[in-house]
Amino acid sequence: MKFDVKQDRRFLGADGKSTGHLWVSIKAPKQERAKPRSPVHVAFVLDRSGSMAGEKLGFAKEAVRQALLRLGADDRFSIVIYDDQVELLVASCNATARNREEAQRLLAGVGARSTTDLFGGWVLGCRQIAEHLGDGDTGRCLLLTDGKANEGRTDHDEILRHVQQLRERGVETSTFGVGADFEEGLLQRMATVGGGSFYFIERAEQIPDLITSEVREALGTVASDAEIVIDAPPDVTIETLHDYPVERRGRLWRVKLGTLFSEQVLNPILVVRAAEGPVRRRIPFALALADREDVLRARGQHVVFELAEDDVVAQEMPHPDVVRRVARVQAARTSAEALKANRAGDDAAAEKILQVGSRHLHEWSKGDPIATAQARRLEEQVTMHKAGMSAMQRKRLAFDSYATTSEKARYLRRKYEGIAPRVTLLPTIPALAGACDLAVRSLQWDMLPTLSVDHRIELLEAVARMKSTSIILDPASELELVHAAGRVDPDAAVRIVFTDRRHVDNWFSHWHPVERTAVISTFAWDETAMVPIASFAAYEALLFGLAALVPGLDPLSLAHEETRGCFLDLCRHKREIEIKLQTMDLCSTCEARLDAMGVPLDKLAEAREIVRTLGRR
Repeated sequence: MKFDVKQDRRFLGADGKSTGHLWVSIKAPKQERAKPRSPVHVAFVLDRSGSMAGEKLGFAKEAVRQALLRLGADDRFSIVIYDDQVELLVASCNATARNREEAQRLLAGVGARSTTDLFGGWVLGCRQIAEHLGDGDTGRCLLLTDGKANEGRTDHDEILRHVQQLRERGVETSTFGVGADFEEGLLQRMATVGGGSFYFIERAEQIPDLITSEVREALGTVASDAEIVIDAPPDVTIETLHDYPVERRGRLWRVKLGTLFSEQVLNPILVVRAAEGPVRRRIPFALALADREDVLRARGQHVVFELAEDDVVAQEMPHPDVVRRVARVQAARTSAEALKANRAGDDAAAEKILQVGSRHLHEWSKGDPIATAQARRLEEQVTMHKAGMSAMQRKRLAFDSYATTSEKARYLRRKYEGIAPRVTLLPTIPALAGACDLAVRSLQWDMLPTLSVDHRIELLEAVARMKSTSIILDPASELELVHAAGRVDPDAAVRIVFTDRRHVDNWFSHWHPVERTAVISTFAWDETAMVPIASFAAYEALLFGLAALVPGLDPLSLAHEETRGCFLDLCRHKREIEIKLQTMDLCSTCEARLDAMGVPLDKLAEAREIVRTLGRR
């Protein structure tokens, strides 16, 4: 259990016009495995409208199958499918082996059909939970859609009122939007009001990992109705830069954090304002944690601001750690506000919002380099708005902003399972083993502490070679390698197979999202490349290692077509990748995206330097 508070400055203006920031750092306690947990109730609500036909619906079914395997016999589940008609496929029942098997049989017969009664499907799933939810139980409705609410109740405000009412009854809502056509504004707000998480699913292959991660989170619940309780003078106001609701009763302010899972880390930013008062007046704040089960036992924290003249306030240098946290969240809020104007068709307003936000960050942060980078990111978005954005670009930008302001970018989720996110390199021939060993020895860093090499895949390569003796790795042989890697190390978060054969499409890397396995071609590397193969192995370990940290991430989706001098540039030739390995720069746009996903940028910088060093030998 961790609870700490940092303030950005000591002095506030005596004129009552300045603000202070408190960075609250919380780490929930670890779930006690020996202690029986309360039952978890999960409702899977799946869109079966016509646009879900094919792999979307197929991966959704696979997601339910994987998630059900994690539930215990005392847990309960239900399955709702909907298009213009809503069907209760499986009524709430215990997750016994027999009930799971019957659910799979029924799901197998589900096909895509008509339009989308999103509200009807969602509310039926929630009711299945509410009817059986006991005191202390965890209830979570998982709503997946790729379209707009165009049947049944479609008014957003009315839907959100129901979400709030069911949240008060203990039913949380998490939402999953697939592709480019769903209403991100509605799904984000449903998740925020419902106390759950919202996910933008760019590729259908991401569906199983993201849905199972939500179930794992529910199973790891350690505290419900968690909140920060703040005792402050009566003439003080408190807000949050995040989406946490804030309530006030007299001197006490309550910041509602919702449900916390085992070892979850939160870093909410509080904004405080004091009324006009005499110079040198002290403004004390006492902060504590509370929850329904009284498990968040941590010593209270105390901070004090002091009123001062304008010149004293102007001369004080704010705490850099807090400034950088505030800048990241404030930039995300500005980006979201500009996108809202963009969706309303007011491009001029969107550009003005971004320009004003960038200028404010520059001035407020007093030249801090990290905060200045956030300001530059807003300036880059002005260009994006002027050029016009596709629906997918808008959704990526919207989700990045949401993930930051809502703190739902929870990397290293597997910690609460007691499983480190292990990344395993699997060379298929002896000539590649040395390069993989050197890459792992060099790339031992805090973000991927269990990076390792397993040489057993070499024995299984013969199975694939029996199907193809060509220098080209045909799809059937590649799939056999993927399955072989899964048999060698089934518990790894990510497996990276290195082969000396060429992919049929001449790409360096193929990613198999369901199996969490990458297949890397090193074809003719030593003959044509001017940098050591170990640097290439380390680079691929770094790139696909990100998928171990961010559930559902497709690392190849980070690559961008245009050249930005970034290690995530798309490379079509060995010469391009040689330059990448020797520079390993990170553009500001990718930096912001990775930051929003929760990737620790300081550790990433260390790893990039290691790859760069290997590339220069």
